[in-house]
Amino acid sequence: MTRVWKWNRPVTVREVLEDLQQERSIAYTTVMTVLDNLHQKGWVRREAEGRAYRYEAVSTRAAYAAALMNDAWSQSDNPAAVLVAFFGMMSEEQRAALRDAVRMVQGPENTPENTPEDALSVATFHSVFPQTLGMDIEAELIRPAIERLDGRICVSEACIGSLTPYFPYAYDVIPNGIDADHFSPDAEPVEELLGDHRNIVFIGRFDPRNGVDTMIRAHQLLFEERGAEVRLIIVGDGPLRPMYERLITDEARPYVHFAGRLNRSRPNYLVTGDVFCTPCDRASFGMVLLEAMSCGRAVAASRISGFQLLMEDGRQGFLVNPARSPERFADALRTLLDDDELRNTMAAEGRRTAVDHYSWPRVAAKLETYYRDLIAGRRPSWASAKSSLAS
Repeated sequence: MTRVWKWNRPVTVREVLEDLQQERSIAYTTVMTVLDNLHQKGWVRREAEGRAYRYEAVSTRAAYAAALMNDAWSQSDNPAAVLVAFFGMMSEEQRAALRDAVRMVQGPENTPENTPEDALSVATFHSVFPQTLGMDIEAELIRPAIERLDGRICVSEACIGSLTPYFPYAYDVIPNGIDADHFSPDAEPVEELLGDHRNIVFIGRFDPRNGVDTMIRAHQLLFEERGAEVRLIIVGDGPLRPMYERLITDEARPYVHFAGRLNRSRPNYLVTGDVFCTPCDRASFGMVLLEAMSCGRAVAASRISGFQLLMEDGRQGFLVNPARSPERFADALRTLLDDDELRNTMAAEGRRTAVDHYSWPRVAAKLETYYRDLIAGRRPSWASAKSSLAS
């Protein structure tokens, strides 16, 4: 974005590339991917000029910086802890500026003392986190607010397991939903990645818990057996990318494709794969797993609580234990790649599970009933630490 702002006019990928290359070596495709991602997020507009595009910023530096801060905060397992640490790093002048900003955004009509007395408060919890000394301290500050809530929704039982040691209250499980029309087997595949070979797809942030290293090593084991017949497509990005790239051998490198961070085009990459693999070692729900199932792809996933709530071993795919075993994942992937009938049966079952239990109309109906019950002064009929979809 700094380069796009620099010229204050529409710029091409080539112009940005040449400017960046004065400081460091960088590939044309990297610059193109970054600008395309910025366009998808709405930070730049683009117009075709012959066979190329020209990009122009549509946001201010302040708005862009705020979005980056929000993105980093939302990716944390424990956003409240991140904010505590962030405040601790700020100067007194910065804290004063933050307090002023909060007052400006809230306005007098949104202050707590002006909240209607009959307003209901509901929180939704998404994270799985370990018990730590920091959380022991933080929980004392947060507990009164959680206790006052009229409703507490968790996206899975795995979340309840993390919360109850600190906040021992009643929780109701309503899972995340999915747009089954968008994440569909009918999505258009990425043609240039198709061919006379099998594709394994991985999607996830380049976070150690997501097991990118395990995925690369599992592919290496299969590559040593099958060569170019098996290829790996990695969707995601992050500061650890150079470290993960170094794990790939020179021989396997041409058969590992880094697609970068994607949003709306994830279904296109999922259907480009023959199977989906996620060696994650901690997740509250497993949204990428559900996306793959909705796209009609058999999966090899870690046997962790967040995934076991979504799928059954041997039904929609295979659950692998331990999560950090490239050998076990290679075994599961080998079975899926070699048995077309089994793979197709599991893929169809995954699609059925996604549509029947997690499509947005079904999940939205649960949420609507939940809020209607609260407004009517009733505890929701499923008010317990059990899944609301169990019935």
